[in-house]
Formats: sequence, C-alpha cells, structure tokens
Amino acid sequence: MHADVSRLPLPSEAFDVVLISHVLEHVADDRQALHELRRVLRPGGRAIMQHPLEPDLEHTLEDPSVTDPAERLRRFGQEDHVRLYAEHDFVARVLEAGMAPEVLRTGAPAGDIYVCTRPRSG
Repeated sequence: MHADVSRLPLPSEAFDVVLISHVLEHVADDRQALHELRRVLRPGGRAIMQHPLEPDLEHTLEDPSVTDPAERLRRFGQEDHVRLYAEHDFVARVLEAGMAPEVLRTGAPAGDIYVCTRPRSG
C-alpha cells in the first residue's frame, strides 16, 4: 500500500502493532501523522518508531519554507528531510497524540527505538 501517513485509508483500531521507521522526518504535518497512527491502533496497541534525533538539540529544527535540497541537508541532515527532532519535542508530540512513549536505547547509528502505546481506555 502507498498512502499518506497523515491520512491513512484504514479503519480505526485496525492494528495491534504499527512499524514506522524513518518516515516522520519527511512528513509535512508529523503531528497529524502521529494522531493517525494512534487512530489505527487498537487500545493497547503499539507504534514502533525510529527516526533521526539529535540528543543535544534544545528544540526540534523545522522550517517548512526550506525547500532547497542543499539547505535541507545542511539544516536537517538529509536533502529530503523537513525536520530534525530534539528528543523531548518528539516525546511531547507523541504524548500530545495520545500515546505513551517508551524509548529503547540502541546505541546504533540508525537511532533509538520508540515504543508508543495507545492507552487501553480513552
């Protein structure tokens, strides 16, 4: 399936697990995408996420007006990225979407893994 993660053509509460790896840094409205991921998860379901993150950042770097690939590379680490997350900002966005995040520290270059659980109620 090829779909916009901000508007998934899937029924609500359809999945126990969703895996999303290195996607959200490419999405214009990552907050909407996080809400969509929560919507398609069953209560108690988990979204397993991995994405680039800069641990020393105070705030997530994002600027939708940056469209030049060279400038995106310089600012966000890759020509097609629209943001570079600060960890606490990403965690706040997951919480705002109604999921509880748990980080699994990998020490790998690909980044840490976030297991984000939709509450069983609410």
